[in-house]
Amino acid sequence: MGGLPTEAMEIIGRRLEVSEAKRLLAESRLLMLTGVGGVGKTRLALRVAADVQRAFADGAWFVELASLHDEELLARTVSTALGSRDQSARPSAETLAEHLRDKRLLLVLDNCEHLLDACAVLVSRLLPAAPGLRVLATSREPLSAIGETVLVVPPLTVPTRRKDRAVGELNRVEAVRLFTERARAAVPGFTVDAANGPAVARLCRRLEGIPLAIELAAVRIRTLSLDEILDRLDDRYRFLTDGDRTALPRHRTLRATVEWSFELCSPAERLMWERLSVFSGGFELSAAEHVCAGGPIRPEHVLDLLAGLADKSIVTWDAHGRYGMLETLREYGRERLAAREGEAVPRGRHRDHYQRLVEQADRGWFGPDQEAWITGVRRELPNIRTALDHCLREPGEARAGMRIAAMMHEYWVFLGAHTEARYWLDRALALTREAPAGPDRVEALAVNAAVTLLQGDMAGGPPLLDECRAEARRLGGDATSDALVAQYTGLISLFRGDLEDAMAALETAIERFDADRDRNDLFLAVLFCSMAATLLGHERAGAIAADCLRRAEEARAGWAVSWGKWAVGFEAWWSGDAGHAIACFREGLRHQYSLDDRWGPAWNLESLGWATATEGRGPRRAARLLGAAESARQAIGVELPGFRPYADLHDRSEARLRAELGDGAYAAAFRAGRDLDFAAAIAFALEEDQNAPGTAARPASVVRLTPRETEVAALVAEGLTNRQVATRLAVTRRTAESHVEKILTKLGLTSRTQIAIWVMEQAAVRR
Repeated sequence: MGGLPTEAMEIIGRRLEVSEAKRLLAESRLLMLTGVGGVGKTRLALRVAADVQRAFADGAWFVELASLHDEELLARTVSTALGSRDQSARPSAETLAEHLRDKRLLLVLDNCEHLLDACAVLVSRLLPAAPGLRVLATSREPLSAIGETVLVVPPLTVPTRRKDRAVGELNRVEAVRLFTERARAAVPGFTVDAANGPAVARLCRRLEGIPLAIELAAVRIRTLSLDEILDRLDDRYRFLTDGDRTALPRHRTLRATVEWSFELCSPAERLMWERLSVFSGGFELSAAEHVCAGGPIRPEHVLDLLAGLADKSIVTWDAHGRYGMLETLREYGRERLAAREGEAVPRGRHRDHYQRLVEQADRGWFGPDQEAWITGVRRELPNIRTALDHCLREPGEARAGMRIAAMMHEYWVFLGAHTEARYWLDRALALTREAPAGPDRVEALAVNAAVTLLQGDMAGGPPLLDECRAEARRLGGDATSDALVAQYTGLISLFRGDLEDAMAALETAIERFDADRDRNDLFLAVLFCSMAATLLGHERAGAIAADCLRRAEEARAGWAVSWGKWAVGFEAWWSGDAGHAIACFREGLRHQYSLDDRWGPAWNLESLGWATATEGRGPRRAARLLGAAESARQAIGVELPGFRPYADLHDRSEARLRAELGDGAYAAAFRAGRDLDFAAAIAFALEEDQNAPGTAARPASVVRLTPRETEVAALVAEGLTNRQVATRLAVTRRTAESHVEKILTKLGLTSRTQIAIWVMEQAAVRR
């Protein structure tokens, strides 16, 4: 198991560096690969990680830090990459250390240079807490942490100045091999021969073996001769040497290559490059059209400009239609942008675009495109963070940031990003404390109270709700604000075990949300009310649970349906029908797992343990399920004491199982469940592979398409483009693209043709 990108298999040369890095990693628990930007540190780290990952029972995991600019989110970012959802009120580093404590794992931290102090502190905390952890990091300078071993990554080997070098010998030199490979991609059939060999050798020496510089030069073979390339490099070097003699030679060389590549772009492409630098991570065409258009760049020009920059290896493009840019090139673009027109206007457009995206995602949450929006928001999280950061740093923009963070409510919960939600909301609310009262501030306070409560933080939640209530009172009768106050008043009562108060407050919230036609918050209110009614043994408990499921199914909101199934199962178990409860819990669990949800399964596994204990199907199995549930809760940083009714039910089930099995047998079964990895725990719970080893793969039957995805797949099989699919289904093109990406990911496919083949195969099976 592990999480390495496919680039881990791609490397030219570096045999000695790979061998030395592996040797040092065997001797040291912290190995830092340093070197100039563009020298190939990332690719070397990936190659080493791929080679040694079999030695780590819990795999090798890659964490890309280039797009992270806020050190407060470092531990949270690492947790997310590892699949650990941090939802506790504890510091993220603490819950991450707990997650890694018993792991034997290689953690690859890439591009640490802008977060040196934070990385050093985090690594220094994790290594003592996790004896089986080793860290391989890349940066332009060392962390200077205790126990750190540093390996300087040199440029690729370059040809010597010998004039009698044979072509065969020249082609064995690393820099030449890389240039040949990249030039051949630009001009199929390119080879190094006796005629061009001397020029290639001079070029590689001029570029000093820096892979990024070589790759940028190689693509110019399409339009320039080798001598013309060399002439241009000569001009750039003289200019940069005269301009900044204090810079390191390799930095001058890389800058010369990047600036030379910039000069070869058209004026419109240069401006496009600069404006694209405001994105974090990747971006889509529609985003580029909105952010980069203006002045000489018209929206209809953006696609052609992106194609031109892709041809020049400035931007990348993947099969899903998503663009990206190397961080080195992005940094250069930011510098040029600041010098030309400043960042305020492009960053403002960037904020506007992603604010609209979050607004659309908020409106689309409780509907048939819920899963597509989950995928889209997860993918765009780096850009949403950048938009939030801009709002909270730019004077007068804090209120917009507050709205964005509040509208992300359901997505923060799904992503397990409760701590991050509080981070943004705390900052935004502090900056707007003196602002006039408004429904947006009431909503932000309510969301902050909600995510705090869902962490089990019963000390932090109530004061936030008190402030929310006071703010709503200042508004004087705003229906939505009053409904939010009622909902979270009920949630606090529910978590405290004051069930009658909880049900009364939640029913008030339901009435008000229903009148206001707020389907998002209405569903949550009905779900919480169903829990309270069930725990009370209320005569309407079954009807409320059924209503919860009905609302989700009518909306065709897949994740909500999984929680509706849980509500029905919970009421069935409480009423004595453990068999029906188990079926409901499993159905919800299966769907949550297919979405890579970690919040829902933690509760479904626990509930399955209770139902299994009362059904009499095996106390050992029930104890293992409780152990698996505890492991799942630890992974997301949530503890049961903050949820009093749940904690009481857990204690009751544990006491029953201990009485049946004895303390020793119970502890052994509980430990066996706790030691299962997440995939194996799910397989065990679903009884699809009861003998699954700790590294079980995702059960095949779990991977299935939703009704909307099935519909989209059928349209793709008909040959429709994403735009045509969007028109046919009356959705946005972004939504259609998200559906197609989700289908490709779920089915393990790489092209639309493969989707069409899959659709035909499924039709044949049904016949």
